[in-house]
Amino acid sequence: MKNIIIFGQPGTDKEIISKKISQEYDLNHISIKDIIEKNKKEKTKIGILSNKMFLPDNVINEMIKKEVIKNKNSNGIIFSGFPRTISQAKMINQLLFLKKTPISKVIQLDCDKWLAIDKINKTNNEKYKNSETFEAKWNIYKTESTTILNYFKELNLVEKIDASNDIDVVYNDVKLIIKDI
Repeated sequence: MKNIIIFGQPGTDKEIISKKISQEYDLNHISIKDIIEKNKKEKTKIGILSNKMFLPDNVINEMIKKEVIKNKNSNGIIFSGFPRTISQAKMINQLLFLKKTPISKVIQLDCDKWLAIDKINKTNNEKYKNSETFEAKWNIYKTESTTILNYFKELNLVEKIDASNDIDVVYNDVKLIIKDI
């Protein structure tokens, strides 16, 4: 079973790459963004709350646990947009370890801030048209990512990829890493 985390700042095409990998390798894709969007559409308590604030770790962790349990009979899971905090990183590592299906690899998609903005502008991503939204997400990523990456590096799980390349090049680089798992 392959359990892979695609980790990277805004503008590195995490979602697109994760979905393609999910299809090619028959892995379940768990995206915190998709889970929150579903809750917003269904007007659940979580969906309403997520419009007003960042959801706390305990709420995110419970949502992810439910998704992992639902996917117990799969070839593995690819996570994107998660974990966002060290608490979330430790929770998913412990959960998968206890299920005897540990994290196989954390693939860090790394890109210069200005190249990330350029990539976003080329895709016409409405979510990031507001530069304040991008700056807020970028700053949160930079604040939290070092701690999370160091945690996974201590476990010898991190592979870094230059995500400033064309998406097809990045996708092939990710596939090369997954092939060796």
